[in-house]
Amino acid sequence: MASAVREQAAAREFLGGDAIVDAWVADFELTDHGLVPRFDAAVMQRVIETVHEPRWDEWEALTVPTLAVFAKHGMFGNDDRKALIRRRSQTDRIDLDGGSHDAHLDAFDMWIDVLSRWLARE
Repeated sequence: MASAVREQAAAREFLGGDAIVDAWVADFELTDHGLVPRFDAAVMQRVIETVHEPRWDEWEALTVPTLAVFAKHGMFGNDDRKALIRRRSQTDRIDLDGGSHDAHLDAFDMWIDVLSRWLARE
């Protein structure tokens, strides 16, 4: 167990202090070679590459209630936020006063508050 703690501390030191680091480190597996991801890096790379392909047709076709939560320091600029809502105006939009792309981790209380209120709406 002490070995796992040392490995996790080393991983945190290497990866930095962002909120997402705790999630990454918690998902590593301790092996004889140290901590390793539980996923195939090549598969992860292929999945991430598709994120940059436009999916406007799919977005505009949604028929379910939808909430877009934008964090103050998130990855979407104001023009991107406006385009997302303009292309599907029935989407509810909430802007957080803090947080990053990982607002569910680094602005947890704000995230839970807005999500809870939105889910409880009538």
